[in-house]
Amino acid sequence: MSGATILELPAPLLRRAEQAARDAYPEECCGLLIGRRHGATWTVHRLAPSANVAQAERRARFEIDPAILLREQRRARDAGEALIGLYHSHPDGEPAPSAEDERRAWQADQAWLILAADRDRAIRVAAWLRGPGDRATFTPLVLRDSDLVEHDEL
Repeated sequence: MSGATILELPAPLLRRAEQAARDAYPEECCGLLIGRRHGATWTVHRLAPSANVAQAERRARFEIDPAILLREQRRARDAGEALIGLYHSHPDGEPAPSAEDERRAWQADQAWLILAADRDRAIRVAAWLRGPGDRATFTPLVLRDSDLVEHDEL
């Protein structure tokens, strides 16, 4: 893929993800990014929030409810969309993949929107691409507000 991959995310959806991170603090929030891929531009159309169903360590680990994952994969397919990634928060951490993320990131070619939340309710956000292969590697994505982008009709 030449050039940077762009993750377009409407501001209202970003605000919803940020609020989810604040509401879940001091634990991690999580959910899915549903949308479409057009070459190097991936556009998020909606979020599918999930309870963090990790059995332990929810301050440093997340797990999306498998029932939500299956439901949303079907719903996206039926709508001509795709599961293009996920979002989760890092309480009192950085908006970058953690060692735990690298160990547990099983699905390749997915966008990861990471929201760093702190006790003062401040949020920092970054987007990453979980690359191909069995070993999780992450590269930065360009995060862009899709509400500010003019699109040609396809």
